[in-house]
Amino acid sequence: MDVLWRDDGTVKKTTCICCGEICYLYYKYYFTRKLMNKTIILGILTILLGIGMLIFVATMFSYQGSELNPLVSKLGMYSFLFWLPIILLGIGITLFGILKKSNVL
Repeated sequence: MDVLWRDDGTVKKTTCICCGEICYLYYKYYFTRKLMNKTIILGILTILLGIGMLIFVATMFSYQGSELNPLVSKLGMYSFLFWLPIILLGIGITLFGILKKSNVL
C-alpha cells in the first residue's frame, strides 16, 4: 500500500489491491478537515453574535425615548443575560476547531 498525502488532505498517488479502504480513508480525512474549517467559521460567527448582543444591550441601557415595545424590552433582557455566555461558547467552538484541525485533540 503506497499513499502519499498532500497538505490539503487529497491523495497524490494511490496503489493498493483494496482501493475501497483507501478511498474511505481519503474521504474521511478530507471531510474532517472541511468540517473543522466550518467549525472555526461557526465559532467566529458566534463570537460576532455575542458582540452584537452586547452592542444591543448598550443601546437599550442608553435609550431615553418613549416607552419601548414589550418585544424589544424582552429581547434586551435576554441579550443582557446571554451575551457573555455566547461569546465564551464561540471562543470554545473556535478553539475546538483549531485544535482539532491541527491534530492536537
